[in-house]
Amino acid sequence: MEPSDVQESLHEPQPQALPYAAALVDPELSETVQSVDQGIEHGLATSAATDQADIAYTHQGQEEVVKENGPTSEAAAGAGVSAPKGKIADTPSLAVNNQLAEQEAAANKLPADALLMQDLLSLDSQKRNNIQLVDDHTLLTSAGTNVILLDLTTCVPQYISTPVAEGVGALAASADHRNFVVGEKSQHGPPNAYIYQYPSLTLEQTLEHGTEQAYSAAAFNQAGDRLATVGSFPDFMLTVWDWRSGCTLLRSKAFSQEVYCVSFCPYADGSLVTSGTGHIRFWSMARTFTGLKLQGSIGKFGNEELSDVSGYTDLPDGKVLCGTENGNLLMWSGALIKFVVRQSPEVACHQGAVTVVLAEHSRKRILTAGTDGYVKLWDFQQLSDADSGEDSQYFFLKPLEEVALGTGVRVRGLVWQAEGRWLINDEAGSLIQVTLPSSGPLQEARIQQLLTYHSGSIVGLAASPYSHTAITAGADGTVRLYDYRQKKELYKSGFGSPACSMLYLPTTLDSTARTVLVGFADGVVQALLMCSDAWKVTATFKPHSGAVHALAMSPDCALLATAAQDNTVFLFTVASPTVYEPVGFFRLKQPASCMTWAPDSTKLLIGCSQGDIVEVSVPQHSPSASDTFELQIDQRHYQLTLPRSIGEDAAEEGQSNAVQQPGAEDKDGCFPIYTLQYISSGEQNMFLATAGGTAQGMVLKCSLEVQGALTAIPSHKAGVTALGMSQGGHLLLQGFTDGVLRVSEAAPGVDSIAEVLSEPHWESQAHDCQTGSVTAMAASFDNSYLLSAAQDGTLYIYDVKLPSVSRLEGQLLEAPAAAADPTPEAPLASGDGYSLEEARSKREEDKLLAAADAKKQGVRAYVQELRKEFAKLVEANDVAQLPESAFEVDPGLRDIIETQIKQEEEAVRQELAWESEKKRLAVAKLRKYFLDDLEVEHIVLHSFRSDKQVSSFRTCHLSADMLEELHRLTPKDPPTATQRAPSGPAPEGILGGTPGLTQTIKAGAAAPQPAAQPAAEDPAVSKQELRRLARKKREAELVAFSATRPDDSFESPADLQAIREAEHNMGDFKLKSDPEYVPPEGQRSTVDSKRRQMLLLDEAVYHVKMDFNKRFLALREVKKRVCQQVGEVQGRLREALTALGKPTALVVDPVLKPEEVPELRDQVTEEDLELYISSQMLVGNKLLGITPPHSKVQAAAASQAESTAPASFPAAPLSELEISEQILKNRKLEYRQHLLEKEIADMQEAFDNALALLRREKLSLEADVKAAHIKRLAYQQELQLLKDSEGRELELAAKTAGKHAEQAELAGRVADCQAKLEAKLQDLRAVANAKQQVVNQFDELVEEGHAAHDALLKIFTKKIKRSKKKDEGLAAESSSDSEDDDDEDDDDEVEDSEGGEETCPAGCDSSLYDKVCELREARLDEEDAAMEVGRAMDALKKDRESLAKKERLMDQSLKAVNDEALAFQREKQVRLNQVEVVLLLRLHQIEYLQDGQLPSDLSGALLFSNTELDKLKHRVRELAEERAGLKAAQRQLQHEHVQLLKNKAATQDKLAELQQKAIDVQMLKFGQIIDLDMLDKVGSAKGVEELRVQLKQQEAAHSRELAQWDAQIRARNDELTQLTSENTRCLSAVAEFTRSQMDVEDALTNTQAHIFGDPAAQRQAEVAERDTLVQLVNNQAQQLETLRAQLIALRSKNTPVSP
Repeated sequence: MEPSDVQESLHEPQPQALPYAAALVDPELSETVQSVDQGIEHGLATSAATDQADIAYTHQGQEEVVKENGPTSEAAAGAGVSAPKGKIADTPSLAVNNQLAEQEAAANKLPADALLMQDLLSLDSQKRNNIQLVDDHTLLTSAGTNVILLDLTTCVPQYISTPVAEGVGALAASADHRNFVVGEKSQHGPPNAYIYQYPSLTLEQTLEHGTEQAYSAAAFNQAGDRLATVGSFPDFMLTVWDWRSGCTLLRSKAFSQEVYCVSFCPYADGSLVTSGTGHIRFWSMARTFTGLKLQGSIGKFGNEELSDVSGYTDLPDGKVLCGTENGNLLMWSGALIKFVVRQSPEVACHQGAVTVVLAEHSRKRILTAGTDGYVKLWDFQQLSDADSGEDSQYFFLKPLEEVALGTGVRVRGLVWQAEGRWLINDEAGSLIQVTLPSSGPLQEARIQQLLTYHSGSIVGLAASPYSHTAITAGADGTVRLYDYRQKKELYKSGFGSPACSMLYLPTTLDSTARTVLVGFADGVVQALLMCSDAWKVTATFKPHSGAVHALAMSPDCALLATAAQDNTVFLFTVASPTVYEPVGFFRLKQPASCMTWAPDSTKLLIGCSQGDIVEVSVPQHSPSASDTFELQIDQRHYQLTLPRSIGEDAAEEGQSNAVQQPGAEDKDGCFPIYTLQYISSGEQNMFLATAGGTAQGMVLKCSLEVQGALTAIPSHKAGVTALGMSQGGHLLLQGFTDGVLRVSEAAPGVDSIAEVLSEPHWESQAHDCQTGSVTAMAASFDNSYLLSAAQDGTLYIYDVKLPSVSRLEGQLLEAPAAAADPTPEAPLASGDGYSLEEARSKREEDKLLAAADAKKQGVRAYVQELRKEFAKLVEANDVAQLPESAFEVDPGLRDIIETQIKQEEEAVRQELAWESEKKRLAVAKLRKYFLDDLEVEHIVLHSFRSDKQVSSFRTCHLSADMLEELHRLTPKDPPTATQRAPSGPAPEGILGGTPGLTQTIKAGAAAPQPAAQPAAEDPAVSKQELRRLARKKREAELVAFSATRPDDSFESPADLQAIREAEHNMGDFKLKSDPEYVPPEGQRSTVDSKRRQMLLLDEAVYHVKMDFNKRFLALREVKKRVCQQVGEVQGRLREALTALGKPTALVVDPVLKPEEVPELRDQVTEEDLELYISSQMLVGNKLLGITPPHSKVQAAAASQAESTAPASFPAAPLSELEISEQILKNRKLEYRQHLLEKEIADMQEAFDNALALLRREKLSLEADVKAAHIKRLAYQQELQLLKDSEGRELELAAKTAGKHAEQAELAGRVADCQAKLEAKLQDLRAVANAKQQVVNQFDELVEEGHAAHDALLKIFTKKIKRSKKKDEGLAAESSSDSEDDDDEDDDDEVEDSEGGEETCPAGCDSSLYDKVCELREARLDEEDAAMEVGRAMDALKKDRESLAKKERLMDQSLKAVNDEALAFQREKQVRLNQVEVVLLLRLHQIEYLQDGQLPSDLSGALLFSNTELDKLKHRVRELAEERAGLKAAQRQLQHEHVQLLKNKAATQDKLAELQQKAIDVQMLKFGQIIDLDMLDKVGSAKGVEELRVQLKQQEAAHSRELAQWDAQIRARNDELTQLTSENTRCLSAVAEFTRSQMDVEDALTNTQAHIFGDPAAQRQAEVAERDTLVQLVNNQAQQLETLRAQLIALRSKNTPVSP
């Protein structure tokens, strides 16, 4: 391409001249491309180098894509070949084949400028929001892949250069008209949204990844700095952009179905509205705990029918007005309907869907438009201030003005062009401009069609063989003629049914090329003749009862084939363009989708919509006359399947064979056939087919002789829907389902489509990739123009720039006007009429019906004559007065007739039995579905004297499933305190740790009891013994007192109980909005608890409704009684009126209306049946023109009445007395009338007053019930959130339960270990006691004064080597025990070796020595036992330490699980907090005001209960009083504390003085400080003999006294028992009081420390006290060491003792 050509192409307005058809090859194909033959790679490289000039002017955004995709993409871009952006969705083998084919196509391509888009003759009228004004005279719209600026003054389009390659999904312009956005469609990657500046048309921003496939709606906010976009299927994503920076602000799924519109609220920038299929949704940008989020509330239609919402508008007070499909307007307040707007109860606002709702604030008007073709204006203020009625949700309003746009107009979109001018997108296929009158009614507005085009799919397209004109047929029922070179529509004609197919008759049949056949959806085929001003119908016939999908003319123009949706193909012989004689039809198994004739016109090939291909041999003449047109023709069926490999031709060209899986089919199990073409190159029974499913992207070469395609010729990736040669055979035209066009140039001498498919081609994405499937393509007679039509209604015109194409002027259309053309005009066929086959089959039936009707008319005429004759006889009988029996000719004839009538009635009853039972069952089903579940249905009760009414609550029974679920979810009785109390912790006295109250009590219990006091006056007890006993008593008292001191970890049970009561009763008002808030264990929401709340709420609503319904039904019974009583009173009133001579017609007995007793709807009385029968007879007689004669009974009754009538005599004048009596009587009657009327009025008024009270109560209850319903919706949302998180919660609960189980198991092991340790401790104590007993035995055996005491003591305490006792049959001890024993043996050996051989001491009896040795053995046995017990205790302690370590690890693990559970609970609470809850407040309940007004931002407000607020105020007063009391108690305790400190100091001084005195006395007597216990022991040992003598002397005296004392003891035992019990109770009381006193003192001490003390000072005091105690313990330890050394010295008696 030359630079001048490039510059020239840049100035042309055709977007397809720009490189938007450039192929973007998938990078994933790089590996496949590398495996291609080297020759293809060389061709690609050469082509890329050749087309660098084409790439030079590529758009900047496309250059980036090309660079990113590599050199292959550059080559494809230069070629102008369209390829997918993403991965090709094909079967594996075919995908590889298609990829290779695309690369080959890129190497064999036509230049990108071979065809240039010239114009677009039709727009997409079905797209919503497709007209946007960028200024007062410029319209922004789109069609296919083009964005268009239309000058409204000249209607000249300007095509904008955009990167959109596959289709435009959404358009939107900013309010200031400075920017507009284009949202594209893409099937191969996320689409982009491009924002342009206007009027410079500069691309300012590209927004990426806003949706997955296509944008469906977009809108700027009022300021123009934010953009909202909505995607289509499959994600429907709503995205809010800061488009200047390209950042996504918020995202959320808009809905699960198509969204039509999105908009920002002009009065609150943080609010949006979206609407679409079956919904409207209100959005707000809310600040939540996790940041700014989009929160959407779906509008709840309630009793209104669910509707698509296409148009809406925001009102200044926050309400939204929207349209519906049924023509009503809905006023929304929040997510609920406030009221429904209608013109009247019977008339909606529009007679069709409301598609446009706009607010004209300057003139205070609301504009609406709909599919009924009307634009209506409504009063803004009335709608804004309106409210629904008390008993109805409807608001009735008449429009201010309205204007009718014309017949057939369906408004799709409307924009304000300027003040007083509207621009309307007509869904029927036009762009309308409405100019409003400056003054006068709106009906005087000027309506002008700026553009007209097809609405919906263009199903047929054909170009004239002589001139530059083209014909199109559309699904809108119009057929149009275009002059594509002049870019204008010449004329159009509309028909009553959508067109489905079109056929341009060949010139061999119509030399003028003016006739076209069109098949319609109602089965009609019409021949249209092209005239200079309109189409003229020259032939019309209806061969089918379904839509005509295909028309095909045989090559010899002798036969016409039509195929339709009714699975039939009809054949006609063609005599001329206006004469078509039916031959017959044959049936198919599937609906036909396409047809083609064999070149010899003997066979017809038919493709079906489900993959079947049928070939038939057609007859050349009509069959003999019969009752049907159906032909019995042999059909040759061919089932299309994919080939096993690509053909040999592809293999010769270097393509690698791609094997297709045999039997591969699409997801529906078939390939829909798109096109069929016989191969005309001499090959018999060969044809080309294109199909959908997995067969798309290929042209299949098939043979009827072989099932399955022979060869698959790769084409574009999408299905080929249009395939054919141009009129001269120079160009091959292909159209695809994704809107792509492909044109190949045939080489000279090549006329086969199969051969041209491999020729170089040009390709471009013209139509919409989703809705723009190509339906037809055509080239002009000179191949200089290309036309393409698609399902989206667009019609493109391309200028063919191929060098081989020469332009011709063509012939001008020379045709007369339709009225002047001599061709006869055929009448239009009705789509409701019979088809040809139906007409023939109905012909005989119509004859029979006509004969039956004639016979019926004869019988009716005969019966009429008989009735007239009978009437004459009855009139004659009035004179003759014959009895009725004289009219009976045959007396038995009546019985026979009655018997026959009964038989006929029974026959009819039996005949209708099935139908009757069917109706009965249908009614039963309806009753079961609608009424059986109702406990009280909707009943309306009316007042007597006004139009007020009240209705019941429509209430259903509580289902058994609901009651069962409620019973299941209701918690059982809570466990008692004993059951809830956890098992106490294991005691820890032995195992270390801080001792608690339990250890304190144990210590107290284990403390030694004070010894019994001997009698003071006992002379046998010495003073020394008395002092020793007193000293022991004091020591015992000190130990017992010390045991009562609580440890540092002791906590008062009373305090703990008070804390628990405070936690449960005082309340903790934590905000749930606190990010760290975690609900208490008992208040956490679960699925079951939330479901229970919902069920309880439903149950409560049910009881509320039923309570009201009971009162309502009681009032209805009252009305029944009132009606009865009023009826009785009115009877007496009628009598009074009759006596007065007044009319009684106005006195009507009151009755209940049907809506007041709906349960009586099925009750039918005899009167109702007689009335129905009489009405039916009247209707029948009226139809027959019969006047029923009077019966003889009636005549007799009339004559009897005349005969019994009294004779009339002239009335005598009344006297004055009679007149006075008459006047008095009348006054009494009038007074009685007054009383009766007053009685009636009183009863009715009393009822009306009761009804008014009940009505007010109903209004209040309705508000409560609605609030309950709103609360239930919130519960439902919370339940859904809880269900979403239930799995995680159950998982955490299971994990926590597992940890608790492990902890319990570990605690059990610890308890077992501790129990074993306690047992070993008891064993150790037992061994110690046994050893002490052995020592005591030694002391008793060897007295202190014995001569060999010291030697025997040494022998007794000596360690010797002992032989181990091993039991036979037992296992050997462990090695560790052996080693320990060896060590001990070694020690014993050492001791034995040191002591030498042991002998009996001198002067000692040998028996005493032996006994001492035996005691030594016993002592050693006990020591060995103690050692064994010690080792066992050591092992147990090690186990306990190991278990303690495991406990700590378990605690950490459990803490981690609990932390995770708490984090989850916090996260769940945050999600629950995001559920909006509606709460109704009255004005007096609002105290959060700023400057006396309610603030607009209530995020800082707090909702709190008045009851709890009063409790808090009361608690404040309680705390103040409690604080004052505590201060007084503190002062008292401070005084006591000072006094106790003084007493303590005095006592300590006295103790120090006594201690010093004791030391001085010991130093004076002994010269050292000695152990008094040892001294007492020594002293007692020296007086043993003397005491023994005294004991023997006293035994005799005591034995004598024993008998005396025994008697006294028995006497005193009972008294002692009683006194002991009394003393025990007293001691228990004293102990309890003492403990309580100590608890109170400790509580006061702790309270003083916690309330009034400085924590830091207390901590310092505690540390100082602890240091003092540590120093004291160290000093005492040193003193103990000194005393221990002195004691050893005293025992030796020869070692000096240091002071």
